[in-house]
Amino acid sequence: MTQATTDPAEFRFIAIARALEPIVSALRPGDRMPSLRRVARDHGVSLATAEAAFRRIESDGLIESRPRSGFFVRARAGVPVPRMPRRTTLALRPSVAERVRALLESVRHPEVVPLGGATLGPSLVAHESLSRSLARVARTAGAAGLTYEAPPGSLPLRRQLARLMAEHGVAVAPDELLVTVGCMQALQLGLALLCRPGDAVVVESPCYYGLLQCAEALDLKVVEVPAHPTTGMDLDALETVLATQRVACVLVTPSFLNPLGALMPDAHRKRLVALLERHDTYAIEDDIYGDLAHERALRPRPLKAHDRHGRVLYCASFSKSLAPGLRVGWLHPAGFMDRALTLQFTQVLATPTPTALALADHLERGGFERHLRRLRPLVASQVTRYRDAVCRAFPDGTRISEPQGGFVLWLELPAPPGSDVTLQRLCLERKIAIAPGSIFSARERFSQHIRINCGVPFDERMGRALGVVGELVRRL
Repeated sequence: MTQATTDPAEFRFIAIARALEPIVSALRPGDRMPSLRRVARDHGVSLATAEAAFRRIESDGLIESRPRSGFFVRARAGVPVPRMPRRTTLALRPSVAERVRALLESVRHPEVVPLGGATLGPSLVAHESLSRSLARVARTAGAAGLTYEAPPGSLPLRRQLARLMAEHGVAVAPDELLVTVGCMQALQLGLALLCRPGDAVVVESPCYYGLLQCAEALDLKVVEVPAHPTTGMDLDALETVLATQRVACVLVTPSFLNPLGALMPDAHRKRLVALLERHDTYAIEDDIYGDLAHERALRPRPLKAHDRHGRVLYCASFSKSLAPGLRVGWLHPAGFMDRALTLQFTQVLATPTPTALALADHLERGGFERHLRRLRPLVASQVTRYRDAVCRAFPDGTRISEPQGGFVLWLELPAPPGSDVTLQRLCLERKIAIAPGSIFSARERFSQHIRINCGVPFDERMGRALGVVGELVRRL
């Protein structure tokens, strides 16, 4: 009996199909794919093998053939975006710390598929260029690179941050900036500057759970203002809140709000600043995702760029755009610099000197700009691939955000209230981490929602995990 042999060419088309998938993700619906002849030439295969690869992708619903024209990216089915929550003026004390800690614990283990936390995968951080900057600082700074760097932090870094902000439309002197340990400390300082225990602050709904943690730690109440999935905070609802009650400040993420990925238009930003002035209050701007626009257009101008009277305190960091382990952020505290320095001294004696100097070197040499040119299209492509996979794997009735920047997806599920925590538990039993929607609200309004991280390059493991989550949603 002759043993059957396997022709390697029989499986070559599968490898070519996988190699073409990033091209599909990078193109827009209706764009033409590379020709069969070009793919056959580039991969050294026959036209028949190249066509088999295209047919494989077509069977997944990603492309379509047109007679005598070739293959084109298929228009994705119109999936509705998540609905806005109802308006409310009720101020509540948030209580999310324990649930957030459980989420963060779940994503620490390497065997768990990291769909829960909002972090870039290791292959997307600026490892090589940052390593060179760190090595350069170690050689040249000597012992001075290991001494305390008391607030306001490294002057070389603050000079580079001032240059960066000027490029974004915010004229600021290095002495007006405060280096912080990540964006969270900048946000905490901003809240501590503007609020007293028991005060109410406005947040978007849904909003990043870290903001709710900060409010909880400072014994603050929050008023949730609905966020539109495309344009961000509902300013009509905000105006109603500001006109009917006293709030200490407005916490807002105008550029690519986590978890929606919404982008507030410039006209809305100007109106928001005018509302702050009219009602004699302040905003704390979280601009941590501002560098991660999916379109190739210019970076959105921060809310701070429209501020002429010191109404906006600006917070940012490099955790989402460069490397999360740097733990370097910064705060522009408007007219509160002296108090900000005093407050930071009570929290940390000093900020890390070697990383600050290395980051200053990296910025000065243009490493950050080069990294962003590479990162932005990769992140946009990944979000598209994850979104397409969710469309295929999740049941009808699922609503999916269409982020304009950043790398997370917000899903509204066709499941009963309270299902997010059940789904999180079932996923963890299968070594998959997701973020339950209820931690993005002090009112636990989003118990039929989850957030998905798209910061890790999409591969078969991620695709299988999303398939498992989709099947669990069907059972719910």
